[in-house]
Amino acid sequence: MINCAVVTIASALLQKSAILFLAYLGFHHLPPPKHTLDTLSNLSTTISIQAKFKIIISFIQVVITLQPIYGLHMHSAFLPWFQSLQKFNFGLSELVSVSGSCYGSSTSMTTRLILNVAWPFVFVGLLIGGLLLHTIGMVQFDRRRQRQRQERSRLQRGGGGEVSLTDVMATFWSRSLYVTIVVFYLVLPSICRSIFDAVTCKQPPPLDDDAVAASPTGSDDRSVTCDKTEDNYKWIYKIFVTSFCIWCVAVPLLFLALLLSVRTTANAVIRRHVTTTNTTITITTITTPLATGCRFLSNEYKDTMILWEFVDVVRKILLTGLVIFIDVEGGNERILRLLVAIVICMVYSSIITIACPYKRMDDLNLAIISNMILTFCFVAGVIIHQCKETKDSTTTTDRDFCEQLFGLSFDSYNATLAVVALTATMLIGSVLYIGVLAVISFRVQLLVHSSSSTPQQQFG
Repeated sequence: MINCAVVTIASALLQKSAILFLAYLGFHHLPPPKHTLDTLSNLSTTISIQAKFKIIISFIQVVITLQPIYGLHMHSAFLPWFQSLQKFNFGLSELVSVSGSCYGSSTSMTTRLILNVAWPFVFVGLLIGGLLLHTIGMVQFDRRRQRQRQERSRLQRGGGGEVSLTDVMATFWSRSLYVTIVVFYLVLPSICRSIFDAVTCKQPPPLDDDAVAASPTGSDDRSVTCDKTEDNYKWIYKIFVTSFCIWCVAVPLLFLALLLSVRTTANAVIRRHVTTTNTTITITTITTPLATGCRFLSNEYKDTMILWEFVDVVRKILLTGLVIFIDVEGGNERILRLLVAIVICMVYSSIITIACPYKRMDDLNLAIISNMILTFCFVAGVIIHQCKETKDSTTTTDRDFCEQLFGLSFDSYNATLAVVALTATMLIGSVLYIGVLAVISFRVQLLVHSSSSTPQQQFG
C-alpha cells in the first residue's frame, strides 16, 4: 500500500517536472521574436510583477488556513469559493490525488507526513537534474560547434572564444538555486501546515451508528491516538520534530543566510569597483551568480532592507502554522488564535509602514492593503466562529445570541459573505491594477520604440 502512494506521487512529480522542463527547453531554444521577448521582460520589470505575485500568493495562503487552523466553519453557500482558493496552496494534495487505500490503515498518518515533507526535495531534485542535462547538452553542442568553426577557419587549437566551463557551471548553479528558492517559497506554508496537522487532535465522526470513538485522534487517523505513551504517536512525534526543524526553522534560516551572503557580496563588490575622478564617483554594479540565484528573495526590496523577505516568511509561518501551538487540544473551539493573528497583522502593518522595505511605492501600498484585509478577515472570523451555521435557523436562538453578542444582525452567512467580499476585492482589485499598469507600461514602451525608430531630420 505504501508502494501505491509512492508510485502515484512519483509519477505525478515526474509528469510535472517533464512539463516544466519541456517549457524551459522551448523557451530557450524556440524563443519568441527578440522584440517580443524584450518587451515582455521590460514589462515584467517595469510593473514589478514578481513582488505583486508574492504578495497575492502570501495573502491567499493565509486565507485558506482560516478553516483548518483557526477552526472557522464557513457558511455552506460559500464553500466553493474557498475550495477554489485551495489551488494556490501548492501542497501535495493539490499536486496529486492519492486515494486513502494507498496509504494503508495502521501507518496512514506516518506515511502521509513523510510524503508531505519529502516530496519538495524530490521535485527540486528532478528539476535540477533536468537543468544539469540541459547544461551538459549545451556544453557539448557549443564545443562541437566551436571545433567546426575552427576547422572551417583553420584556426589554431584553443583560440576563438572557447566555452568557459566555469561560466557554464556558475550559470547552472545560479539557476538551480533560483529553482530551489522558488519551490521552497511556494510550498513552505502548506508543508508547515501539514507538519502541524500531525500533532493536532480532532474528534472525527463515529465509525458507524453503534461505534463512537472513545478518544481524540491525530489528524483524523483513528489508528493513532493522542496518547503520548502510544508507540505510533511517539513515532509520529519524532517525525514531526524532525520535519519542524527542517522546514519551519532551517528553510527560513537558509533564506536569511542567502540574503546575508548576497548583501555582504554586493557591498564587497561595490567597494572594489568604486572609482573616483576629481569630484565624480562612479560605481560599477556587478551581479554575482549568488545574487542572480537569490533574486526571487531580494529583487523588489531596497538595498538597506534586503533581509525583509525573512521577516515576511516568518510572519507567514506564524499565521499558517505556529499559531496552532496556542491551545493545541482545543484551539479550534476558541477564538484565542484569531485574536493572536489580529495582533500579528496589526504589528506587521505598523512595522512595514515605518520600514518601507519596497523599492516601489505601489508594491508597498499593495502589501499594506493586503495585510489590512487579512486583519479584517480575522475580525470577521471571530463572528463566524461564534455564529455557526445551523440547519434550521427558525427554531434556534443562535441569531439572537449573535445579535446580543455583537450588537448587530450578524450571522454565519453575513460574516462569511464579508470574508468572501474582502478576499474577492483583494484578488480582483490586484489583477485589475496589474492589468492597468501593464497597459500603461506597454503603451509607453511603444511610444519610446516608435520615437527611437523615427529618423530625425537634419537641419542646416
